[in-house]
Amino acid sequence: MRLLVTPLILLAGMLIIGCGPKPNLMLNTTARSGTRADMERALASGADVNQIGESDNTPLHEAAIHDNAEAARFLIEHGAKIDITDEDRDTPLHMAASNGSARVAKILIDARAPIDALDEDAETPLYLAAENGHAPVVQMLLDAGANPEQPNEDGWTPVMIAKTNRQAQVVELLQGKLSAMHRAPASPAPTPVKPIAP
Repeated sequence: MRLLVTPLILLAGMLIIGCGPKPNLMLNTTARSGTRADMERALASGADVNQIGESDNTPLHEAAIHDNAEAARFLIEHGAKIDITDEDRDTPLHMAASNGSARVAKILIDARAPIDALDEDAETPLYLAAENGHAPVVQMLLDAGANPEQPNEDGWTPVMIAKTNRQAQVVELLQGKLSAMHRAPASPAPTPVKPIAP
């Protein structure tokens, strides 16, 4: 039988056996599912909002993975870098897009996170959202100006991976954006010529 350990059980266990959680572990843990008060306690204990934790993620990455909007706002307000990368060069927006974390994706986009950042496989947040069928995040990224034609290192574009993974709604969104981008601009109306007076 596999034992699942939630962040709060982990913290409770550390307190019971008397070792007390390390401030950065506490912040990473509370960024997943904790509250503003939990994160304030972690910061007061000396946690660093940009420290990469044992899971190779910063607290903002954790908030993005778990769509903890309250944590994301708090961390950004307290100096979390929105363009920080993990060991795979994923930004918090990559994590939000990959996991369909629409609330945190919106917060990151509004904070001007790099929309077309490339991870180690040259994949953008849009590519990851398309790959996993997260249509609301795809729409949000397109509205924010994400490039739907950016290929990954293998030459695959977001629409190609969405088609392969049979993400019909995402394919429709991407094809609509691509069509709008490549539509010929309307010709300007001809300027009327004034006759020359004799």
